[in-house]
Amino acid sequence: GGGGGAFSAGAGATRWRLGDFMDKWRGMVPEELRPACHDSLLRGLALVERAADGSDGVVRPFRADQLPKVPKERFVALFALKLRWTMDELEAYLVGVPGLTVEAQLLKFTRVSQPTAAATPVYSKR
Repeated sequence: GGGGGAFSAGAGATRWRLGDFMDKWRGMVPEELRPACHDSLLRGLALVERAADGSDGVVRPFRADQLPKVPKERFVALFALKLRWTMDELEAYLVGVPGLTVEAQLLKFTRVSQPTAAATPVYSKR
């Protein structure tokens, strides 16, 4: 791609270390807006994957508006990118699907695993 900015690339393209990405993003906005630059604003535009050990995660472009509209095809695309998802990661890619709530889609197209009561539930292909 050309110089179209941080999100010009398609899925599977560039990845950035989360800390580096956030620093660069904050450096590009007026100082009074920097506190508003939070990774939650990237939901549906980029996938933010946090490292399990708490170290810096990664950010990669992945736009919800470019996924198939048909729920079954949408899940095929999601699981092609990543085998296991948390609700926090998945939700932005499932809202706005006509006729099905996020919960209904998860019940129909995923399997949930949660090794312990304290663990975060993880969704994978049914």
